[in-house]
Amino acid sequence: MRNRGILIVVFALLSLSLSAQVKRLSREAIDSIRNMKEAVNGDALLAFGVKVMDFGTMYENDSAKMFSFQFRNSSKKKVVLQSVSANCGCILSSCDKYEYEPGEEGTLHIKFNPKGRSGTVDKNIFVYAMTADDFHSDINGVRKSPTLVAKLTLLGNVVDKNEWRHLPVAMGSL
Repeated sequence: MRNRGILIVVFALLSLSLSAQVKRLSREAIDSIRNMKEAVNGDALLAFGVKVMDFGTMYENDSAKMFSFQFRNSSKKKVVLQSVSANCGCILSSCDKYEYEPGEEGTLHIKFNPKGRSGTVDKNIFVYAMTADDFHSDINGVRKSPTLVAKLTLLGNVVDKNEWRHLPVAMGSL
């Protein structure tokens, strides 16, 4: 009985020390991690006219559809489009070129494939860029990290290719 009491005390002390080491994050901190915010000066490099595009309704067996996001280099320096990443494998991106002079406009092409993606679509595309000066310079062999300049969003709905799936298979006696 005495060993059991000692075991309970040891367990309580261990759980207290472990809970003291866990850092609890606020809701804002969790949201900022889950939903990356674009850089405060993101529009200072590349200004996108439209950041949210709603394609409406597509069917799962439709072919892939292309969307275009127009942007302009709003800085006073040449900007290099470093990378474009999406939170889904159903999105491919391409661009006419990757270096833009001050004031020059460009188009980011996004290809969305609805196959196997039935339901509501809310996909994020993250655009990273940096000035050409930062791109071509490095400090002690380490290149400066690109800046998240835009978070683009693709919205819509993809209807299941078997649109009758929700109906009952047997209707009963007629």
